Amino acid sequence: MIYSRPYVIYVNDVSMHLTCNTEWYADDTTLHESVKCLSTIQQNLQTNLLKVQTWCNTNNMILNPIKTTCMVIGSSRKSKQNCNIALSISGIKMCNVQTQKLLGLYIDNTLSWKPHIDSVCAKVSSRIFLLKFFLLYIDNGL
Repeated sequence: MIYSRPYVIYVNDVSMHLTCNTEWYADDTTLHESVKCLSTIQQNLQTNLLKVQTWCNTNNMILNPIKTTCMVIGSSRKSKQNCNIALSISGIKMCNVQTQKLLGLYIDNTLSWKPHIDSVCAKVSSRIFLLKFFLLYIDNGL
């Protein structure tokens, strides 16, 4: 009989090695820092990414750098300064994004709700179109 440990129990000890803030939900992990100096944030996150990578190597897990992104969140004035950080995993540079979907919500680098509202409106609009399409058949008695 093969026993499979639940994922959360399997990765439970990762956070003991990290010095940054960490949020976990199912198999999604978010590392974040809140410091005014951008270079300090970059250094702390890169150090913690290396710790996660070492843990993954030790525990026969793969960290996918292509699915990993980074985002600097700040005021709209600061976002116009094009603040990006250079983080990498296994020598592959992580992509800096302006908007990221996290647990079903679209979060942007200024913490406005615009990307999420636009997404919800697009879904509602497509559903209304579909209902109107079915209404044509219902009105015709088909």
